[in-house]
Amino acid sequence: MRRFLRIVAAALAGGVAWVVLVLRRRLRLARHTDKQARARDAPRCAKGVWTTSDLAALEMLPDYLFTYKRHDLHIDHPESPVTLQTQLCARYPELRDTSTGHGFRLIHQLDYATSGVLAVGLSKKAAARGAKLFAERRAGKCYLALVHGVLLF
Repeated sequence: MRRFLRIVAAALAGGVAWVVLVLRRRLRLARHTDKQARARDAPRCAKGVWTTSDLAALEMLPDYLFTYKRHDLHIDHPESPVTLQTQLCARYPELRDTSTGHGFRLIHQLDYATSGVLAVGLSKKAAARGAKLFAERRAGKCYLALVHGVLLF
């Protein structure tokens, strides 16, 4: 269990670092006047443009997979052609659990507009153990918000 918690912490730190790097890149692009550079990077930032190959796997253990969920990506949604579940199925077809509705057992979830690290249990028992850690508050989520402008309260 301690190794699981260390990996979750490391994955969260890596995810936060990735988010910071992406935001820095976007801020540089926003200041850049070259329209071609903006056009080249815009499709990856646009809503609903994710593909099944955009999955970022951070760490894989015998019982767990830690992946990075992109912003504006549904975990599972009947009307979305690309979801986190379809990305997982495309990247790891051999790990797909056919006894589940979507193929993979997520230990926790993130909102549609939220990006971050997700833990995936590769078996029913592993998913139950991971979910128990969150339920007992021995594992948790840490959120980082980067804002620009004036905050009004």
